[in-house]
Amino acid sequence: PWYGNDEARVAGWKGSRIRPQPDGSWWTDINPAAARLARDRILAVDDGAQAWDALGALSQARGLPFSVHVWYADPPGTVCEVAGAGGISDMQARLPEARLRHFPGAAHSIHNTAPDAFVDALCAVADEVFPALHITEAARGGKTGERER
Repeated sequence: PWYGNDEARVAGWKGSRIRPQPDGSWWTDINPAAARLARDRILAVDDGAQAWDALGALSQARGLPFSVHVWYADPPGTVCEVAGAGGISDMQARLPEARLRHFPGAAHSIHNTAPDAFVDALCAVADEVFPALHITEAARGGKTGERER
């Protein structure tokens, strides 16, 4: 009852997000109540579109005092469309200064499917927002290469 008409989606989770336990019961990493609430109260409303339009209007009126980042993954693991109403291209047209970042090969949970690229991108945003806190390679003891996480 918790997953509604998502039998096919749930079946695709078996063995990964949903798995059998030694006692014969099943364990799910997806809280069914949270999933239902997300579908009914977040994904089925247009609050996000309204907020995006409000950002666009504010930007046109006086500019935004912060940057807006849109990070998205590849199909089929993403919930985003690139083309069409409400898609990434439409979002860019409605708020041109939004910074788009595509993570090729990543799926919906970018932080899990492309963790190095995700952390590098997140650190770049933090370095931009808090430049005084940027830790140079020299301050790290001369280490070079991959960022410390």
